Amino acid sequence: MKELGQTNIIQHTIQLLDERPVSKGNRPLDQKDRIWIKQELKDLLERGIIRESTSPYLAPIVVVDKKTGDRCMCIDYRDLNIKIKKNSYPISRQTKIFVNFQGTQ
Repeated sequence: MKELGQTNIIQHTIQLLDERPVSKGNRPLDQKDRIWIKQELKDLLERGIIRESTSPYLAPIVVVDKKTGDRCMCIDYRDLNIKIKKNSYPISRQTKIFVNFQGTQ
């Protein structure tokens, strides 16, 4: 399994439109998916990628079968995304970005 890196250079915050937590329960899962998710979560906990939480926020887990036959655990954040305060920052023109990257190999 590919090792993941981490950084503590910055701390990211998300501004919401209101303070009411989004809490959407899990979708029904068959026994096979529940067993697989439990093992995946155990692995992520042991590797320090996730940690236990007592947050009032809750988003359902979705199991996605890939074309390769592998499985992927995803979190459905659609309800939370609706409540995120939108930020707009000007983006540099692509041509200017590409000129700045020339010769940086």
